[in-house]
Amino acid sequence: MLDLKDHLETLQDLNETRDRAKDLRERGLRSLRRIKNTRTKDELGNPINKVLPVSKEGSDLTIEERERLDDDEEFFKNWICSGNEAEVALLVKVQNHQNLSEYEETNDHAEAHPELIGRLKNIDLKTLFPSPYTQDVDSTVPVLVAARAMQALTARPETVFSKASMYCYYRVIRELYYAAAPDWTIGAARAGRGGRTSAFITSECIRAILAFESAIRRTSEYFVSTRALYKRYLHLEAMLTNVGIAPDSEHTLSKWADKEIERMWLDWYISTNPRNGAIALYCETPNDIFPFPPKLIEPPVINMKSVREAFLTLKDRISQAMDIVYDNICEARGEIIDFRVKEFENIADGIDSKSRTESAHLRASKIINHALLTAIMVKQDRHTELEYSDLQKLFDYLIKEYEDLPDKIHQVLEPAKRYVHTVLDRELAIAYSGKTFDAGELVFAAMAFGAATHWRENDKLKQACDALVKA
Repeated sequence: MLDLKDHLETLQDLNETRDRAKDLRERGLRSLRRIKNTRTKDELGNPINKVLPVSKEGSDLTIEERERLDDDEEFFKNWICSGNEAEVALLVKVQNHQNLSEYEETNDHAEAHPELIGRLKNIDLKTLFPSPYTQDVDSTVPVLVAARAMQALTARPETVFSKASMYCYYRVIRELYYAAAPDWTIGAARAGRGGRTSAFITSECIRAILAFESAIRRTSEYFVSTRALYKRYLHLEAMLTNVGIAPDSEHTLSKWADKEIERMWLDWYISTNPRNGAIALYCETPNDIFPFPPKLIEPPVINMKSVREAFLTLKDRISQAMDIVYDNICEARGEIIDFRVKEFENIADGIDSKSRTESAHLRASKIINHALLTAIMVKQDRHTELEYSDLQKLFDYLIKEYEDLPDKIHQVLEPAKRYVHTVLDRELAIAYSGKTFDAGELVFAAMAFGAATHWRENDKLKQACDALVKA
């Protein structure tokens, strides 16, 4: 039987291991966040796949990171990158992540380098639907490029509804709803042309759709929170008006109202904090008390007057953001239609292939068309001048449109959820029979099924953990 001293030594060892793991993670994170690009040239001018470090001058590193900068230089000398867009997408996800570092200042300013984001924003349909004869490295697993790029693009408000995001969404849904040899399975993704379905590729597609769904859901919550604040402001304003007090006067009630609206604003600010994830609208609003999208800024003076002025401009800013959504989706939809027309012109079995992919094409286009219709309605609404008191109508309309969209997006995952559940059952049956099972397939099937079902308690997930621990 162990005594107290033995337990303390064990805990000390565990704590040292934990600190070591934290240090390694932090060093890796610092290194990855300083990568500007993923390609350079050698002395002869030939492209090679090495990474250039960010210079010490002008970096946004914390004091602690600066002190340890030199320790990471060796990392860059040995870094090799394939140059594949799927790998660039992973790098962008890490650089955009706002909850990885133990330093809050680093988390608050986490943002991928513009050159890396630019590579993802330049993804087009030719990249995602390559010719069978293309030898480019991205053409080998185009659906993986689409899934990972979509996961990265939905992490920033300005790229959730970008053209590249719409192309990636279209490619992922086309893959999930297309039955092809040798498996002829709906709801599963394949690693490449003619390949078998894979729980790994399917799980990446599921994560991409869930990331898109979450961004839309957070947008709906943003409108709900802002509408609630607007209603409370109107109540305070009406109370002061009824007793004949100006909102910006020196009266005691006016000062109380200023403190009350500040408390309400702080509650709104916390509920729309960008650390909870990106929303699907973007409009530049520097130094605004209603940052849109919400940004971590030093709060200006919050009182009844400043809040009223902010609400007076909020409708136009929302409309401008929806105009950006409209332009991006409209262009993406137009290119998808043109691509669909030309897709099978030079393929021998073009007519047969087109008929087999038509259902997948229509399914992928449905959500894009719905989002475009919403943007069109708001764009038209902008030209019908709403009174200040009717701003609530705009919130009501947007909430109604956006609260249904996440569920519609999630519905497309039903076949994929059935597929990963089938893989889960298959691998567990093999594991419990005593035979060797595919641990990789089991891991990715369990992760995808858990994420798609919001990690509700499930016996199969527990059994998967047990089987993997024993393996």
